Amino acid sequence: MEKYFPSENIQAIPWSCQIIRINKDANSIELIFDLIREQSALVQTLRNLPTYSEIPTQITDYLDFNSKATIPPPTFDALHTLAPTQNIPSQSIATSPHSHVFARMNSGSSMTTPQQFNPIGKESASQKGPSLTQNANIRTLINDPSYNLVRIKQPPEHINDKVSFTFNNLSLSNLSQKAQELKDLLNNDEQLWKWVGQYLVIKRVSLEHNFHSLYAGFLNSLNINILFDTVLTETHRNIKILLSSDKQINNIPDRSLLKNLGHWLGLITIGRNKPILATDLEMKSLVIEAYHMGPQELLYVIPFVSKILESCAKSKIFQQPNPWLMGIMSILAEMHGTQDFKLNLKFEIEVLCKHLEIPLNELPIHNILMNKDYFDKLEKQLSNPNAPVASLPPVVTPSAQPSAMMAPTTASSSTTTTITAPTTQTAPTITTISEPQYRLSDFKPSTFQSLSAMLKINSNLSLFRVHPQLKTHTYSTIELAINESFQTVQRSLKVATSAAETIVRKDFLLNPDEQQLRTSARNMVAYLSSGLVLITARTALQEQIQSYTKSHFHNVLGISQTSTLNSNDQATSEMIQQAANEIATTNIELCCCLLQRITISRAIQLIDQRLLTDIELRQRCRTEGRQLPMGNTINEDRLPEQVRLHYGPFSPHQLAIYEDFVHFIPGFKPNDSEKRELATMEESVPSVWDRLISDIEQTIQSQRNQLFTTAFQRLLESVNLLRSNLQNQTPTNAPQVALTNLLHIILYNYLEHYTVQSQVQDNESFERFKTIHMNVLKLLVEIRLPLQFINKQLTKSWLECANEFKFNIFAFNHLIRHRLLDIRQIDVQLSQLIDSGSNAALHFAVNFLRNCVIEQPCCSDNDIPLTLDSLHRISLIGKQPAEAVRDLLEIIRLNYASLTDSNENKIDKLAILSLSVINNGMKYLSMDDIESITIINKAKLILNDWVNLTMTQTNRISQQQAFQEFFNQMTLQGIIRSDDTIAKFIRATIQLCINNVYDVVQQNSSSSQQHPQYVRCHQGIDSLCRFLYLLTVHTSDNNNYAARIHIINIILGLLATLCFLDHEERGDQFHPLAYERIILNLFQESTNAAALNITNPTTVGDNTASNDQVMYYIYLAFTNCLHLLRPQRVTGFAFAWLEIVAHRTLMSRFLLNGGRFYRQIQNMYSLLLVDALRLVAPFIRSGENTQSFQVYYKGILKTFMLLLHDFPEFLCEHYYEFCDSLPLISNQLRNIILSSFPKQIRCPDPLKVNIKIDMFNDIATTPTISYNYSLNIQPSKFKTNLDSYLRSRSPVTFLSELRSYLQQGADPGSHYNIRMLNALVLYVATQALSTINNRQPLMSSITHTAHMDIFQNLAVDLDTEGRYLFLNAMANHLRYPNTHTHYFSYTILYLFAEANSEALQEQIVRVLLERLVANRPHPWGLLVTFLELVRNPNLKLWSREFMSISPDVKRLLATLTHGFPQFPTSPMSAQQPAIVKP
Repeated sequence: MEKYFPSENIQAIPWSCQIIRINKDANSIELIFDLIREQSALVQTLRNLPTYSEIPTQITDYLDFNSKATIPPPTFDALHTLAPTQNIPSQSIATSPHSHVFARMNSGSSMTTPQQFNPIGKESASQKGPSLTQNANIRTLINDPSYNLVRIKQPPEHINDKVSFTFNNLSLSNLSQKAQELKDLLNNDEQLWKWVGQYLVIKRVSLEHNFHSLYAGFLNSLNINILFDTVLTETHRNIKILLSSDKQINNIPDRSLLKNLGHWLGLITIGRNKPILATDLEMKSLVIEAYHMGPQELLYVIPFVSKILESCAKSKIFQQPNPWLMGIMSILAEMHGTQDFKLNLKFEIEVLCKHLEIPLNELPIHNILMNKDYFDKLEKQLSNPNAPVASLPPVVTPSAQPSAMMAPTTASSSTTTTITAPTTQTAPTITTISEPQYRLSDFKPSTFQSLSAMLKINSNLSLFRVHPQLKTHTYSTIELAINESFQTVQRSLKVATSAAETIVRKDFLLNPDEQQLRTSARNMVAYLSSGLVLITARTALQEQIQSYTKSHFHNVLGISQTSTLNSNDQATSEMIQQAANEIATTNIELCCCLLQRITISRAIQLIDQRLLTDIELRQRCRTEGRQLPMGNTINEDRLPEQVRLHYGPFSPHQLAIYEDFVHFIPGFKPNDSEKRELATMEESVPSVWDRLISDIEQTIQSQRNQLFTTAFQRLLESVNLLRSNLQNQTPTNAPQVALTNLLHIILYNYLEHYTVQSQVQDNESFERFKTIHMNVLKLLVEIRLPLQFINKQLTKSWLECANEFKFNIFAFNHLIRHRLLDIRQIDVQLSQLIDSGSNAALHFAVNFLRNCVIEQPCCSDNDIPLTLDSLHRISLIGKQPAEAVRDLLEIIRLNYASLTDSNENKIDKLAILSLSVINNGMKYLSMDDIESITIINKAKLILNDWVNLTMTQTNRISQQQAFQEFFNQMTLQGIIRSDDTIAKFIRATIQLCINNVYDVVQQNSSSSQQHPQYVRCHQGIDSLCRFLYLLTVHTSDNNNYAARIHIINIILGLLATLCFLDHEERGDQFHPLAYERIILNLFQESTNAAALNITNPTTVGDNTASNDQVMYYIYLAFTNCLHLLRPQRVTGFAFAWLEIVAHRTLMSRFLLNGGRFYRQIQNMYSLLLVDALRLVAPFIRSGENTQSFQVYYKGILKTFMLLLHDFPEFLCEHYYEFCDSLPLISNQLRNIILSSFPKQIRCPDPLKVNIKIDMFNDIATTPTISYNYSLNIQPSKFKTNLDSYLRSRSPVTFLSELRSYLQQGADPGSHYNIRMLNALVLYVATQALSTINNRQPLMSSITHTAHMDIFQNLAVDLDTEGRYLFLNAMANHLRYPNTHTHYFSYTILYLFAEANSEALQEQIVRVLLERLVANRPHPWGLLVTFLELVRNPNLKLWSREFMSISPDVKRLLATLTHGFPQFPTSPMSAQQPAIVKP
């Protein structure tokens, strides 16, 4: 005090301060200045002292702006503690008589919470030492130059104190009262309200984040527009200050302040359902910019954005699925999944997702962060707008002397700016643009034809002398660069179109001449778009041409651009660089003009579309003879006469302004022959028709073999008719009829001529045919014809078309992929045709499924439900093409409905993609191009090095570490750059191993020493499998397992295709060793993670869930691959295939998987077992018993015995589909399947006397059946009648029609549909059990019901064959103790007791005996039922006549019952008491 103020001023301080002077600590000094601050007159006196400027800025800030935190002792320099001295400005903050805008508010006592937390008031006694956090915050905002421009004059002291008192005493209970008091105090003075707004943001909101809700409520209670606008503006201004500040210093206070302002901004905007305008703050761009700027910016931006978005939870509008919110959340989710992302920022994102109740793992990832071009186009928000900008030299003409630009000038004062040669910064490049070389008319309508004719290639370049074939690659790279540049000029296109539209509409508001409007608009938009492209895209285009050319030449020659090169490659690389520079420099003028030409064409199309309604209005007014409606948007009286609009066409003088636009288009030479008009260009609406018609006529004339001439002539007539009807203002229905006829002709042409034969016969004309027809459809869309209308008319034409034309799958596939047909309407008719017996519709549907649902999916099973139902009915008949249809339906169900339990009504796109890739391995087999040959050579070297490494280095961890070097090498050589190159490399490595196997086999045919060669062969295959597995791992990570699945699908698709083609080509010489071992080893490698989870079930958490998902798709991929190679399709691979399916690793991992999708994975394995069983039926049915079949059948038996022993629960759940696939005489295999029972169930000994099965606890258990057998009950009408009869025994004709339904679609060698009969029997039984609530079926509860009526009718009405099939269907459910076994056991015994002929009884005994005479094991339910039949005296088995016909039957029964306790051996023996009394 004594240092800075004279003694007379100190005496003016109240006497209490004199006492405090004794204590020289920091707290006392604070109290002194608090007392000083309350004396306004004294403060003004102190400000007028000459020594005031020498006071430390911390004290003056406190006195002027009330921004102090803690007043330090005189020896403590706050600023020097914060940063080095040289970084701190030496001058103090400028002051003025009104500089104390934010004076300290009265901190009177109050019981409210805000007063207790007052960072701009006194510090509590508990705070020790200096605290500069809040001071730094306030100074960041106040020291900004923009603050002095917007600060409001401080109000009088009584208002100041009253406002302070109001905010200090705010609470939720008195908001309305305090709001009214403040309104009465300030009245309607806008300046005072603006001052309150600034005060609220800077002094309260910025620091008191705990009371944001209170202040937001107070703001709502006040409801003053000027106050809210000021608060919002001030909030945005302070946010921009903090965002543009230097973030390299880890300034924690500034970060906290930014978070506080973000939370406040969200409350007053999003929390009130008001948007944050992009002009104020574009958050999505801000997050992307921060990501590219670095981690320090992310520390500021991510918490700031999270705080803003927290208010979305309180909003009704800004919640999921709001696109603005989801766009930002998608970026945050993508950022969360990136590597090396800070944990605290990840935590911020996770907390935000939890707060908004948005699952982080379900957010879509669009990979925007990796798009550098997207970032470059963003308007930057994190740069400092106040940073000094280096002065640029003045623009000079090309003739100026270079020395004049760089000559330094002498500064006359310290404020004079000098221009010197920069030392650390590059001087701005001045691009000299030469005079235009081309006219607009030099470029043909098909723009890239102009490029091919005008491109300048110097054949004397060193590169082209050595590699002349590279000249042919130049055109494609330049075309690619131009197309890429066109995507970057879209903003220029939008700006030019919008500007031209606005200006033309204003100028032609009262002009009724639509031709003047159209022509002037085109002229103007052509000028604007061409000029913008010339300014913005020329330099970037040249760089892209240079980059694309260099990269493409390197790839074609197989030279790496990043790794160390040898001398030859180094020389070639230099020649490539020289050639790329030369090509780009020589052709930049041409390419830029071409880009401008493309942009002009597109701009004219856009402006025509935007002005179409204006043109149609003028045409309609002229036709109706009325005046153009005059708009009232312009006040004509206020405009000068010279610019006032007048009704009528423009004069030539007025139109000259627009005509000059096309005469002087930037970048092109002026052309007087163009008559200052763009009417000759093809993009106008009439000229579009002319160009299209001319194109068709030229194509007709150029036809060589007249293959498509008729189709083109029909199309030309229809186009001419539609054009004339549209332009001649014909009656309303005439254009509609012409349009419908045109669409019908287009469809008819497609169906008649768009065929594979036409493509093979004349591919060039075929492509021309497709292009012209698509151009016609595009033209219809451009003239604003709704795509839905086109779709509807084309679909209607297809439905009405004759069957001999409509089933062209090649054309249908093309139309469906372009969304030109309504698949749901087609589904209805196709289903009806299939049901009516149309073979053409059936074959078309099969091809459609294979092409459009499996191989190249363009629609899902949900789009064609009726067709799938009809095909399912076809698959039940057991005749051709039922087998093929069944295979298609099974694979569709497996892949399209695989995750129904977890994702209802959602399509598993990854599973469908897996199915498509595996079924499309053929497309990767082309190896005749230069790139493929180069990849083969690289594959030989890489695979050879890898095999040598794995043979010498057996440790798997070491191999994995060593693979990283191989992967880097493949990346540098361009192998990993696309799916095609990866697939070609994998195909080459697999083919090398396959060829090696055949070489070993050929050598072994003439050598007795086979083992060593096969060991060597196995080592090579094992090394390849290890290599392929590591390749799948390195191409993905934990957050992007789709890439890994995709690589596995490519590998398996190639394996399946190569195996099939190899089998077809070699025939008997086919050897499956390589394919079998690759599939098995690759499966073991890929599923090791699943095996670890099986052995360690304690693993929990997100990693386990993610691992379940990955393993599910891996199992699905191998299932699809093995299904493609099933024994019925590749018979030479049958034994190897069965070894794979029965292998201990594959079986155990499929069936022991304990993840979320274990049922789906078990369904996959059951499909493979059904594939194995389907090869059995034809051999048994035909009676062939070859040695190879015997070996195969024994393998099947051993496989199911293994399943019975190790996985009985699996057999229990899937027994139905296995039995459904077996022929009737396969009793031993059927017994093995039916003998399975869950491990927790103990089956009692069926041979015990007086066994009471009703007393078993397990007999009331309802078994689980994984197969949906009810789908096999077809048609749907029969299923409906069946349900009706079971409910009410109506219709009364149902039982009489039952036999005829069962004979529809009979199986080969039978008169009945066995699959439908099996389903019917089980369905009726389950319905019967449901009526008694799955309780134990007592005889009284199952007899005399509709269900038993059906069974009795089948037993009586069917012939001998049908009855035999019916009884076998019931015997298939005599298994372990459960409700099904109990019910069918009772039913069989009841039918035996109630039989009206011994023929039925004899067949019942026959069915049971046939199964019992087979080798063990025997199902428990079968034994119980048979023993009850034999023991029960009421059934009188031994007295039946058929028991005495053949002594062999008696002998057989005696053998079966020999040794059974108290068992009768003859009909005269004493019978045991009955267990079942029918």
